[in-house]
Amino acid sequence: MVGSKIYITHAKPLPLPLEQQLKTFVKEHPPATIAFVRSGDGELAVIETATREQAEKVAAALASSSLDPESLDAVLDSTPQGRELERLYIALKQRELEKNWTNRQW
Repeated sequence: MVGSKIYITHAKPLPLPLEQQLKTFVKEHPPATIAFVRSGDGELAVIETATREQAEKVAAALASSSLDPESLDAVLDSTPQGRELERLYIALKQRELEKNWTNRQW
């Protein structure tokens, strides 16, 4: 899917119940998808949508949802911080893929 992204940062690894709530939230906002990657001591989640307008709607719904807004920082990819998080996400995902590949080689 090519479109817009919403980056969600969290200072620690997401607790399993919160991760499940995010997955459920995304299922309720099709055709959005979600992916997670560890970032040092924290975690970075990416919600990908088909269009920028849909990303804005999903971000607004996320902000008004019952999920813990204090622990989640949602950033659209159209902002300078969003572009920085996109570069971080790509680097972390690449590192994760390389690590998994190396582990398979042994």
